[in-house]
Amino acid sequence: MEFNELDEINKSYGLLDEQNYPKWVREELKNYWQSKHVLITGGSRGLGLFLTKNLLDLGAKVAIVARDPIRLQLVKEQLNSENLLTLNFDIGNKETIHTVASMALSFFEGRVDYLINNASTLGGKELRPLLDTPCEDIEHALNVNVVAPFRLTKLVVPAMLGKGTVVNITSDASVTAYETWGAYSISKAALDHMTRIMAKEFSKFNIEALAFDPGDMRTTLHFNAIPDAEISDLLHPGDVALELIVFLAMEKHDQERYAASCWKKVVKDAVFGTGQVVA
Repeated sequence: MEFNELDEINKSYGLLDEQNYPKWVREELKNYWQSKHVLITGGSRGLGLFLTKNLLDLGAKVAIVARDPIRLQLVKEQLNSENLLTLNFDIGNKETIHTVASMALSFFEGRVDYLINNASTLGGKELRPLLDTPCEDIEHALNVNVVAPFRLTKLVVPAMLGKGTVVNITSDASVTAYETWGAYSISKAALDHMTRIMAKEFSKFNIEALAFDPGDMRTTLHFNAIPDAEISDLLHPGDVALELIVFLAMEKHDQERYAASCWKKVVKDAVFGTGQVVA
C-alpha cells in the first residue's frame, strides 16, 4: 500500500495552513500550545507523527518515543526542531521505561503537560481467531497497549505539577467484537477501563485522563491487519491529528472515553459554530 507519511508530512496537514482552520482558531491554538510540554509514544509514525509535527509548529516542546532508530532519525532530520527530543526505546521493555521518563523530564525541565500514549500493537504478526491466538500474542498486546502506558503514566503524572492530561489512544475494537481482532480488542478494552479509573483517581489532582478512538486511519498497524484495505476508506492521520489538537485545547471534557464520531462533532461545532475553541 503506497502511503508515505514522511512525504505527506509537509503537505496540507498543518494547523497553520489557512485552508484547514480559520485564522482565529490558529491564533487561539498557538497561544494555548506555546511552551506546552508533550510526551508522545509511537511518535515516528501515523497519528503520533502528525501530532508531533503540528505541536512543534504551534510552539510546543515535544519528546517522542519509537523503536526504529532509522525511522526516528529520518523524522528528526525532517522536522528539524530544537524543541524536539527523539528517544529510541521500546516502551514495552520495562527495563528502559525509567530511562524514557528520566530523559523526557530532563528535556522538559521537570514539567509535563500532556502524556499521549499512542504506541500500539496488534499482538502478533497476523490476526487469528481467538482460540488460534498464541498466549504470547495476548501477553504482548497487553504489555504494549496497557502495561506500558500504565508504567509511563506512573512515572510522568507526578511531573504534571497539579495540572495535566493523560491521553490514551484507543479503538472501536475495545467496544465492538470483531472476529480475529481478539488480542488487540482485549488490550484496548482494558486500556479504556484503566483510563476510567485514572480519571476518577487523578481528578483530585486536577489531572485529566482521556481515551480517544481516532477512527480507522491510514497507518502501518491498520495495513498490517488488513493489507488490502482501501486507502480511500481510511482517515488521513494528519486530519485526525489536527482535530485532536483542537479538542485537547478545549477546556471542558465531560467524559473519560470519546468515540470518534463524538469528539470530532464537538470540534466541528466549536470551530464552525460557537466561535470559541480555547475557553
